[in-house]
Amino acid sequence: MTTTNPSDESEITRSRNAGGTGHTIALADRWGIPVVSLTGGRAAMERISGLAA
Repeated sequence: MTTTNPSDESEITRSRNAGGTGHTIALADRWGIPVVSLTGGRAAMERISGLAA
């Protein structure tokens, strides 16, 4: 989970502005670890609950 821009949730879509968080997002994406930005509000919470299922 992160609090970056929701469009930065994968290595391909992350921006340079994501900084160190962007590097972590890229690594997680390469390893198949889901990345969910908490700034996504309700949509983020729904994605998180879907991961737990």
